[in-house]
Amino acid sequence: MTNDYGPTADDLLHHAQKFLQLATLLKYDKDFEGKFSAASRMGDEEQVQSLLAPLGIKGATVMAEGVRHSPGVCEHCWTYQGKQHCMPICR
Repeated sequence: MTNDYGPTADDLLHHAQKFLQLATLLKYDKDFEGKFSAASRMGDEEQVQSLLAPLGIKGATVMAEGVRHSPGVCEHCWTYQGKQHCMPICR
């Protein structure tokens, strides 16, 4: 449930679970890590979204570092393979 001020505790817990799944795949699944890394380096947002969809992560964006200086209150952004990735947190 989303409120006007940002993510709720449920939103944060759901996001943390999805992010842990992603981190685990990147660490231990070399095939996934290779595909995700290649798509990230190329800035191929469609491929990144396709790889994240089975994890239930929708609406992720990929852009050059520094394009967006501050994520929205309902986004989590991080840098991977030289590109900024943002995922929605609020549901």
